[in-house]
Amino acid sequence: MMNRKRPVRFFSLVAIVLFCLFPDAAAQEALNVTETRLAIAPEGYSIGQVVFSPDGKNVAFAAGKKGKWHLFYGNRKGKPYDYVAMIAFSPDGRRTAYSARKGSKEYCVVDEREGNSFDSVCNPTFSRGGQVVFEASIKGKYFIAATRSWEGPRRDMSVIRPVFSPDGRRVFYILSDDTKSTVSSFIANSHTGDVIRSKTYDKIHSVSVSADGSWLAYGVKKDGKQRMILTDFTGKAKKSPAYERVANIVFSPDGKGIAWIVKHGGERFVISSSIAMKRFRRSPPFTSLGKPVFSPEGAYLLYTAASGKKMSWMLQPVNSGTMKKAVKQSGVPAPPRALSINGDYETVDSVVFSPDGSSFVYRGTRNGKYYMALRDARTVGQEEQESPAYDFISNIKFSPDGRHVAWLAKRKDSYFAVVGNAALSKIRKSAPYDRIWSPRFSPDGKQVLYGARSGRELWWKVEPLH
Repeated sequence: MMNRKRPVRFFSLVAIVLFCLFPDAAAQEALNVTETRLAIAPEGYSIGQVVFSPDGKNVAFAAGKKGKWHLFYGNRKGKPYDYVAMIAFSPDGRRTAYSARKGSKEYCVVDEREGNSFDSVCNPTFSRGGQVVFEASIKGKYFIAATRSWEGPRRDMSVIRPVFSPDGRRVFYILSDDTKSTVSSFIANSHTGDVIRSKTYDKIHSVSVSADGSWLAYGVKKDGKQRMILTDFTGKAKKSPAYERVANIVFSPDGKGIAWIVKHGGERFVISSSIAMKRFRRSPPFTSLGKPVFSPEGAYLLYTAASGKKMSWMLQPVNSGTMKKAVKQSGVPAPPRALSINGDYETVDSVVFSPDGSSFVYRGTRNGKYYMALRDARTVGQEEQESPAYDFISNIKFSPDGRHVAWLAKRKDSYFAVVGNAALSKIRKSAPYDRIWSPRFSPDGKQVLYGARSGRELWWKVEPLH
């Protein structure tokens, strides 16, 4: 027994998460650790998208009244438009960009200055240095553009939001050509738009970016076979052997290792390698696999696997050079090993390791409810510790010292920031809010920080752990 105590385009083609593409973006500016009411939406206005700056010092939101919408930066009201969407903050939290519609045209508005007009504008994206590029279309053709600067090659659809190199000098994007049934990747000069490298395939999918932003990886299909492509922003690329299918590409935290799932000969395997891509380590065959996750030091992988109906956690070695250090630090016996999954969960995902790698938490669903479960990675037969049931759970994070874990939870129409100790024996939740954004820990691990909406008020909340 358990111990219970605007439209999105082509997501069927590409799975990519860019919300925390550069985890250190907020670290460039000191995080706000003072509880602050950042804005009050005016009476009579409908509130649309809300975005908090990476450092928690500012908030921007769309609000509309009588058919006109404005971007509010804190309590400062922007220009009127027919619609405002896709708000983005610069990494330092001081600037904004968004898509705005006026009549039949759309604009990328940066710091309340309109760019050129287009039929559509999506996903404005800041580089770390403050440059903005975005997706745009004219007469059914899509391309990447920079504000009042350049427009890239035109195709039938933009597939992902643009990705900047760490220095901001280059940008990566993908466009599809429906007439030829092909998809092309581009690496371009972000200041001129000149294409440095372009490759065309039958399909591009499963895009992943290393934590420091210096490496890109994605699956491609050509001539009936799929490969994993690894490239940097110079355009130099490495490719894996060919398989029937490639999926779920992940980088190690230090960006030196990479892993992915393949289907070959009707069976599924986890493949891992260093970014040198000279040697490939393959798991045993399974009938089904979950997305792999690297341990904090990158020495081993954790994933769910099944051969038949029984599913288990699998620990797979990756880097033998760091394995001894990892075993000594975490106390986890050297992989490969299998750990049982208890709880009769229908789905299991969102795995997060503790900082020392000795335990991990994950999200499970059962009978339409979500649970946050904790598992000791050192013991084969130990049962999971489980949170109370919620209607939804997301944004799971460990504190820097590994003593606490926090997550966002929903019950009925209310959202909460929930914090538990590392054993999940003590759990407490915040006051209920209309919405909560991205709970995280302060750098010293003594507070939980998050954005919250209560009625018309938008707050940066600070919850002490003790």
